[in-house]
Amino acid sequence: MRPADADRLLTRKPRRHGLWFYIFVFLLANTHPLGLLLALSFCAYHAWEVGSEQGSWRRALLHLAIGVLVCLPAAIQIARKALGMTREDG
Repeated sequence: MRPADADRLLTRKPRRHGLWFYIFVFLLANTHPLGLLLALSFCAYHAWEVGSEQGSWRRALLHLAIGVLVCLPAAIQIARKALGMTREDG
């Protein structure tokens, strides 16, 4: 393997990188309250990285909003458990 091939292998992003990232975030957020916090911090870091690389902070805010929406069901579920609400309570 030539050195140029090794550099390309290390720097390229796999196909569907964003999809796999948000699947990972969703699964992490649904494991534990600390997992939710870690998933939100991953989303914030990813948004910061996108904003820094591309210089488009609007796109970074879009990624942050998608991350929050992906984590929202887990946050609602954790809040309902913490408040002692069941499915019948509303």
